[in-house]
Amino acid sequence: MRVGLIAVSYQPIKRTAVGGTEVFTTLLAEGLVRRGHQVWLFAGADSKVKGVHLVPTAPAAYVRLSEIIYHRPAQALTQVERERLLSCLTTSSLIKAKAYEKTIDVFHDNTSSALAGVLSSTFRRPFISTLHLPPTSHDFYFHIPRFITRPRVHYVAVSRYQQARFLGRSSVIYNGIDVESFPWQSRSDQIGLRWIGRIDSNTPKGLDDALRVAKTERCPLQWAGFIEQQDYFDKTIRPLLSRYARRDEGLMTMTKKAAWYASGRASLLPIQWEEPFGLVAAESLAAGTPVIGYARGAFPEVIEDGVTGFLVNPSVRDHRGHWVIKQTGVAGLRAAVRRLNTMPSNEYAAMRLACRQRVEHQFSIDHMVEHYEQLYRRLITKAKRHG
Repeated sequence: MRVGLIAVSYQPIKRTAVGGTEVFTTLLAEGLVRRGHQVWLFAGADSKVKGVHLVPTAPAAYVRLSEIIYHRPAQALTQVERERLLSCLTTSSLIKAKAYEKTIDVFHDNTSSALAGVLSSTFRRPFISTLHLPPTSHDFYFHIPRFITRPRVHYVAVSRYQQARFLGRSSVIYNGIDVESFPWQSRSDQIGLRWIGRIDSNTPKGLDDALRVAKTERCPLQWAGFIEQQDYFDKTIRPLLSRYARRDEGLMTMTKKAAWYASGRASLLPIQWEEPFGLVAAESLAAGTPVIGYARGAFPEVIEDGVTGFLVNPSVRDHRGHWVIKQTGVAGLRAAVRRLNTMPSNEYAAMRLACRQRVEHQFSIDHMVEHYEQLYRRLITKAKRHG
């Protein structure tokens, strides 16, 4: 097959990318190439994926705008300015992709932009959009009902939780983890907690609650992540820092990140938004490190409560299920940490093995690529049958 992957342009597509969507696109492209397919990648000029035909949709100068969009508070754009810039970049990607219609059999959009729905009607080839963002107020989901009935348009949700939030023709394909990049460790003497993610108020990953737990339980927490909103960090996160928290700065290669996860007793991920999948949680499990987190979004699909970690209801009023840990909120997180820290070594070792096996059976790259491959073939066959 000849597959066109449409990616974001403001961040390079490569294995060391910061964002989960960029890593997803990289791994999918590599997997398709390994299976013998030809892949055209419509992405920023700084992208690096082996074996693909890279079609630059924005020069490196534009790709570096991501530093201004996200990582330079003094030059930060307003929300309106950011959306306008991202819309321009997305439009460029889609127009470039359409020019390759005579070459490509199926297009797969990963921009999470409403513009993809608007312009999908102009494509004569099957057009797939994977929903990488949560089903909240984002305009992408607001516009889905307008495009879901188009015969050549198909949506893919990354979890059952996400799929249930809108109606229409769609599939569920879980994101995949490159399991081989996460050497599993059977040792059971790990100590401390791990937290990693973007730090901003729009998609809060719960670093504040993780810091509260580390301080009250006197349990060391190593955390890493990009500060996307300096004001939010200064007002919400900085006051909670203590001697029990240590930031690991610098770029984390996949090898370093795998060892980083594996050296922790547990990953503490008290997400405070409706996570559409939970890539960090799945990565932690791949390294054999149990996950403790709030039962929000798709986390109950990723974490098997009491087997690969512990789920906690966010509050008494926000009750998502009947879990092993009965306390809620920060008290529940603390109870889960204590339970893991006092678990007999043989039980903890068994939990680490269960973590690894869950990813191998449910969230591997091979499974993900195979499911997308099957979807591509089905839609191409359907398009040929209906002309």
